[in-house]
Parts: sequence; structure tokens; C-alpha cells
Amino acid sequence: MKNINELFVGQMKGLLGDDLDKFLSSLDLPASKGVIVNGTKISTSKFIELADFCVRPVGYDPFGFYVEESKLGHHPLHHAGAIYVQDPGAMFTVNAYRFKGDEKVLDMCASPGGKSIQIANRIPNGVLVSNEINRSRSQILYSNIERMGLKNVIVTNETPSHIGEAYANTFDVCLVDAPCSAEGMIRKDKSILDNWNENLTIMCASRQLEILSSA
Repeated sequence: MKNINELFVGQMKGLLGDDLDKFLSSLDLPASKGVIVNGTKISTSKFIELADFCVRPVGYDPFGFYVEESKLGHHPLHHAGAIYVQDPGAMFTVNAYRFKGDEKVLDMCASPGGKSIQIANRIPNGVLVSNEINRSRSQILYSNIERMGLKNVIVTNETPSHIGEAYANTFDVCLVDAPCSAEGMIRKDKSILDNWNENLTIMCASRQLEILSSA
């Protein structure tokens, strides 16, 4: 990459050592694009039949597909709540747990809602509390949950500490996708490097520890 933040390079050199060059080269590769299918509205086979764009299954998520189309936010399937645009890498986390289908689940830092949608599809006989501390982002979360027609999701706009106090010993599963300094998104948005600094990572780490303690 050209004009890369030297402080960032120094930090990554300390973490990656001899693999630094491979990492920096990877930042110039095109970002992968993907969608998850809302199984409460449409089957994956029906999605493949209706999709008028190229799709390829994501191996680690039964509802996930790689796509080449970049403007699916205006597609009829999106407006109908049949699909949700999500980075393929973000799909992995929910698959780390094997849901039985009747769990009580908390998504503590849920906006914009991709992981909540994944979870809701996996617990048809369960319930999900989908929380977002930021009010404007919680409205985006609510809009996405509503568009997908998910009936087993409760959207809340609370602090992690209040959620932890109110729902102590309530959930079978708690998902925390804590706010971070976004290094994993550089391939998608190079401007992240313009705002990167060590203080940002320290601040995020402190915030993450507080959230995890509440979880």
C-alpha cells in the first residue's frame, strides 16, 4: 500500500513479525462481499433460484453466500427482508456455537444487526435480546430486524452494565462483538488508516473490557 500510516505499520510489525509484508499486500486485495439469507422468509434453494446475480456458498455458514454484486441494498430481495448484506468474515462468529433452537440469547453490541439476524434464524423456538447502546444505531438495528420480519427478537437501547444487572443469569448464550479500532475493515475502507492511532486502540481495549465484564 502507498502512503500507509507508519505508526500502524510499526504496531503490526511487532505483532506479525516476518508475516508483515504478506499482511500489507493483502490490504490491496479486493474486499469479499456477501449476503445471508433470512431463512424465516425464504429457503436458500429458493434464493439461488431467484438471485439474478452470481452467488457462491460460504462454506462455514448454511445461510451465507459470496456475491459479486455491490449494490444489493436496492435489490427487491433486500427490500423484502429475504437477504441481508454482510461481510463474509462477520458470518463466522455465530457459527462458533451450535444452537439447538430454543435458547435464550443476548447480542450485547448488536447494530446494525447482521449477527442478530443469523442468531434469530437459528432459534425458531427461542428468544433473542438484541441490544445497542447508541440510540441512532439502535434505530438502524430495529429497522433491520423489522424488515426481516423476525418475531422472536426484542430490541433494546441500554448500557451493557444495565443489561448485565437486569438480565443476570438469564441467557444461555451471550454474543459480544465489541466496538473496535476496525483494522479488519481496511480492505473495504482505506480511510480507516487515516484515523488510526495507538490511543484509539487503548481506548477500545478499555471499553471492550468493561463490556466483557458486563457480559
